[in-house]
Amino acid sequence: GCDGMPEETFRRLTGVRKRTFVEMVTVLEGAEAALKKQGGKPSRLTVETRLRMTLEYWREYRTYLHIGHSYGVSESTAYRNIRWCEDTLITSGVFTLPGKKALVRSKEPRPSGRGFLEEV
Repeated sequence: GCDGMPEETFRRLTGVRKRTFVEMVTVLEGAEAALKKQGGKPSRLTVETRLRMTLEYWREYRTYLHIGHSYGVSESTAYRNIRWCEDTLITSGVFTLPGKKALVRSKEPRPSGRGFLEEV
């Protein structure tokens, strides 16, 4: 998670505040619990790890190959986990991405310090 790291350092590394990270983990854990009820093979990566992969992808524009290598998984596993996090967070209704016009207008970093992902 995010324990033991100063708030500003965490935000600079991930693009989100610790509070937002914890809220994201809560949403993802709820979605994962629903998946576990359906059965299937569980992920060997924790929800926090998958979220960090996703934030790294958004923040640093690293390739799935590089992220997968950093976390000891294949490129396709990195892709699948990042897409799951993205889809789950967006469909939750708790978080949203601004429209294209807002992104074009905003050349400066967002004042909230959360990157482009915002809470609704």
